[in-house]
Amino acid sequence: MEDKSFVAITNMYYKNALITESGGVLNDQFLSSFTSLLNTGGFLTPDIVLAGKRESAGWSKTFVERTLVGDAGGTYKYLGLRIYAHPWNDDISSVTTLESKVKILIGYTGTDAQYSDNILSQFRKIHQANETIKAKSHQHQTQLNLDLPPSHRGSNSYSLTLINRMLPSSIKKDLKTDAQTSGKNESKTSVSWHTDSGLQDYSTIAVWHHHEKVSSSSNPWRISLRPIPSLNSTPPIPAIIMNLESGGGLYYIFDEMNLRFEHAVLSGREGVRWSSTHRVTKEGGKYEDILGECWRGKKEWASSY
Repeated sequence: MEDKSFVAITNMYYKNALITESGGVLNDQFLSSFTSLLNTGGFLTPDIVLAGKRESAGWSKTFVERTLVGDAGGTYKYLGLRIYAHPWNDDISSVTTLESKVKILIGYTGTDAQYSDNILSQFRKIHQANETIKAKSHQHQTQLNLDLPPSHRGSNSYSLTLINRMLPSSIKKDLKTDAQTSGKNESKTSVSWHTDSGLQDYSTIAVWHHHEKVSSSSNPWRISLRPIPSLNSTPPIPAIIMNLESGGGLYYIFDEMNLRFEHAVLSGREGVRWSSTHRVTKEGGKYEDILGECWRGKKEWASSY
């Protein structure tokens, strides 16, 4: 696609998606923390998730290694799997009704969960970076000046981040080919087409990413966006593919974008990719909320006999 056509389509249909450089300080914060988590071991693992929308489709292991870090007691449901966050703060004022043993088991705070001082330090650095990204998100959202009603202007108060580590296609040989690419530009898919579920409606998604600089002839890491097929856009809206620069950057999905469009990550041929995907989760997803639902369900079941 020619640059002029790409710019025209982006401005017309994808103006709620923005890519911007992040700056060296944010890169250093994330890379040092993620490297520590990787070297410590046990934090970054592949997930076992539903292969399709029904359990009959079976279960499969993800191509990506992940961990979740966020507000104390936070959870996130991803591809049918509920993930519990490692806490990036030590505030336990909202969870005083829970038994201390339960706090330790679910990692309500870094101190309760008995993390090492080094790991606690890394979680706090991730929290600091999250605060920086909150401010950047608000600034960019304001500058976009989108013509949207107030009810469609989403929150930037990120409560957690899903951290991902992805291997390039030269190492990860079993990645699937993206159907939208072919021939010289054929790409493998590290993260297949999806919308991010379990989030507050219209909330912003912010993604920090980084991969090592690679040869110019190598297929780069890219993201692709397209309308959700079931919405049957009229006229049809073409998908777009955007290169991700090496050395670190940020991109955002603002306001109603996540409700109308889906996205995928296309693997680069070289260079391990890190990403930190910052999200605003729906209310009712914290551990104490889920625990309360379990107790209510138990009481209802017992009262029926």
